[in-house]
Parts: sequence; C-alpha cells; structure tokens
Amino acid sequence: MKFFSLLIILFLGGGLLLAQTDDPLSSTSSDVTWRTVSLVDYKPGKTGAAKEIIRKFESASRHSDTPTPHVYWLETGKYDLIVVWEMQEEPVDASYLWCPDESGWWNTFVTQEGSEEAAQKLQQDYYELIASSVTNVARESR
Repeated sequence: MKFFSLLIILFLGGGLLLAQTDDPLSSTSSDVTWRTVSLVDYKPGKTGAAKEIIRKFESASRHSDTPTPHVYWLETGKYDLIVVWEMQEEPVDASYLWCPDESGWWNTFVTQEGSEEAAQKLQQDYYELIASSVTNVARESR
C-alpha cells in the first residue's frame, strides 16, 4: 500500500511540475539582467568592410571607457553578426546605436575620426552595408 501511495504522490507531483507554464515569474530589478540582442545581415560582399568599421567603433569604446558589446560573427544562417548589450536598467526602448553611453562614446568617436562630419559619414557608410537587421530585448532572471 505504501508503494502505491508513493506512486500516486510522485504521479501527482510530476503532473504539477509538467503543468507549470514557461512564463517567468515576476522579478524585481535586482534579480533580472536586461540585454538588447541585434542580428545584422550585411549586403553580399560587405562583411569585410563592416568589420573594419566595427573595429573603429570598438576603438572609440575602449578610448572612452564605455562598455563594448559581446560580438558574435555567425558562420551559418541568414545573419552575419549578433551584437549583445547588457542594459544598465529596465528597457524603455532599444535604440542603442553602438554604445549605450552614446554621448561619451560619440565625442571620442568624433575626435578619433577627425570631425563630426567624418564620424557621421563613417556611421552612415556602416548603415549602408546593412541589408537587414532586427533588435530584440531579452531578460535573464537570476
């Protein structure tokens, strides 16, 4: 009889576990990390040029002591690049260009490129290499 009671308890407990939804529990800001995840598809033959410009973006980040994203170059699939930013606070929007602290980064980038016009042109040149992109916000609960 004890054996059957144990089986029933295990069966009911397993059923309850399976019935749980995949929705995350509500979280406080202290136990959640927010990230933006951007997938970029470059125009054919333009990935090399994009990498050169991204090296300049990264250089400006290093020299301005602003954070750099995690960058993943893809070998398969539609997209060429994944860029992952850790956000400092809960998202209001996902309008990051290259750096969440754009003012410090932008000032360094302008100095690095020699002028505001040169920096804007290089940024526009980069955007023209992109065939398509998508940005999503992700939440990681701890």
